[in-house]
Amino acid sequence: MKKKIVFVIIVTAATLAMGCTQTSPASAPPAPTPAITKPVVTKTIATAEPTLIAEPTLQQTVSVNDNTITLKRLAIDPEVLTIKAGASARWVNGDDSTHRIQFADGTTSQLMSHGQSWTTVFNNPGVYDYSDVIQPSMQGSVHVV
Repeated sequence: MKKKIVFVIIVTAATLAMGCTQTSPASAPPAPTPAITKPVVTKTIATAEPTLIAEPTLQQTVSVNDNTITLKRLAIDPEVLTIKAGASARWVNGDDSTHRIQFADGTTSQLMSHGQSWTTVFNNPGVYDYSDVIQPSMQGSVHVV
């Protein structure tokens, strides 16, 4: 029995000795430390000559045939328009209210809201009086020569 006890003690001692000599798992390499960089400040100095830019010029908008009659502020401008036979006249509504032009012979424009226009051609010489159906005090005439 002594042999068994000695054998158990030797095995236990050997086991303990092996446990003490066992290598531990390798540790992970340390994380790299970020490099600290200093920002580089640069100055750019413009040395080019400044570019001259032409100033905008105000241009007057002219209608195609400049035979435009404007309806605005309960007035007609111009009140009398003189044109040649075969030319057209255009009425433009510059008011917020609607207008409708009517001639003595019954020729009538469509209703014109703000910004809309109506054009008609005058083939025969004469004087053509008209008024606004909605604002009868607005009156004018087209003289065709």
